[in-house]
Amino acid sequence: SVRPDRRLPAANVEPFAYLKDVLTRIAAHPVKDLAALLPNRWKPAAV
Repeated sequence: SVRPDRRLPAANVEPFAYLKDVLTRIAAHPVKDLAALLPNRWKPAAV
């Protein structure tokens, strides 16, 4: 089982929050800027 305190180690990002955000944004995200969605460069979408 996955522990809730697990993080993506290189970026110290909570995996569920990261995937949820990226999967909702990726279709509308510019192809030239996809690197911004990598875990080490990712910033959560503004609410």
